[in-house]
Amino acid sequence: MQNFGLLYGDEFRKLKFNDTAVTVLINVNYSVGVCIGLFNGPILRTFSYRTVAIGGSIAVFIGMLLTSFAVTFWQFLVYYGILLAIGCGLSMAAFSFAVNSYFKKRRGMAMGIAMTATGLGPVVMPHVIGMGVNEFGAKGTALLLAGVSLHSLVGAMLLQPVEWHMKPAPVDEEKEAENGDQQNQRISTVLENPEEQEAMLPKVVNGHRLLERHSSVASVRSRSGSGE
Repeated sequence: MQNFGLLYGDEFRKLKFNDTAVTVLINVNYSVGVCIGLFNGPILRTFSYRTVAIGGSIAVFIGMLLTSFAVTFWQFLVYYGILLAIGCGLSMAAFSFAVNSYFKKRRGMAMGIAMTATGLGPVVMPHVIGMGVNEFGAKGTALLLAGVSLHSLVGAMLLQPVEWHMKPAPVDEEKEAENGDQQNQRISTVLENPEEQEAMLPKVVNGHRLLERHSSVASVRSRSGSGE
């Protein structure tokens, strides 16, 4: 995206695009990418980050693919300025949210590595695009970049939800048995001691709740009298 002018510089001259048209295309792309951030929160809350990343990756691929065949200003505006920008905005937000979900203790380090790797793109891509334009022309290089961008779909599909890999917490059988014994002992104490039964009643009359507790205590007494 940052090397759009480098990729299509000669092509724009052939199509007789002036500097104003090129500037509008680049600024619309940046503006749409920023504005889509206003909707990333609701979108990610409605859909999973995996779904959003897949949708964004497909939008990037289609935008790049159609841009390689564009010949008019409005085609560049829709394919590059809008569609590609929306796909990039959704993908970046989804991948960032996924990294935040995967890591807790080393979240800062993970985000630092991810952003550093992302920052290498503007350093490497100008050389790749320059060689591509010399060998295949602007349209051929754009097609190759569209194929490269499709690899983000593979990365998006690898963003499996954390819930898929969560393991159930181990059950401490000894602790469970100890808690059961303590509960049984408490019930036995209440059945044998009327004072304990009276202590179960609330000090302040509380309407329906008090009635329920009276009923439960009466039930305990009936079972105690019947020898259950």
